[in-house]
Amino acid sequence: MENEKNQVKKHSIDRTELDYDGDMALYNDVSYTGLTYTLYYNNGKLKSLYPYEGGFANGICRDWYENGHIEREITMRRGQTNGYEKCWHSNGMLKSISNCILGRIIDYKEWDENCKLVEFRSYEEFFSHDELYNCKKNLDCTCDDKYKNVVNEENLNIVEGKATCNGKVFSGVSYKFEIVITEETYESKLLRLISYKDGYENGNILEGGNLE
Repeated sequence: MENEKNQVKKHSIDRTELDYDGDMALYNDVSYTGLTYTLYYNNGKLKSLYPYEGGFANGICRDWYENGHIEREITMRRGQTNGYEKCWHSNGMLKSISNCILGRIIDYKEWDENCKLVEFRSYEEFFSHDELYNCKKNLDCTCDDKYKNVVNEENLNIVEGKATCNGKVFSGVSYKFEIVITEETYESKLLRLISYKDGYENGNILEGGNLE
């Protein structure tokens, strides 16, 4: 199992390359384990990163707005929300948090762009004490700060090893794609994902490359 999990960071494909057998994602007729991504078609910016294991979204899945701010972070288990789902407004303010057990919502909170609570729903009465205890015991609603901003590495200005973006010290994730466009096809390959903290490299997220 551990070896299979390691493959998630070693392989990456555009999610549009996946086929499906029911709910199971396939690549070359085999259940897919690895990282998938999608891009904004009009400009090639990173739109999402979803890890798959055994043909199902599994782990922390993330979506970003076109401006690079995080839009959604969701924990998945075999294709179902299991844990928390957090959403943000495009201005970076928290929009909603929901807690789930295998796709079933425990509770939901939503705020407007001025941080005013506009909705709250709770369905705890429909869950057993053990279900709630086990879910909340393992719950982590803290978004990893390095994923709150993503940017094409071409937009970074690096001087003496320190990265800035739009004149500000950069903390987040930079990405690099190889895009091949012909009259018949549009292909992308994710080449790098580099984490930055306070302007300095803080680790290579994508340990390997693309599937051959």
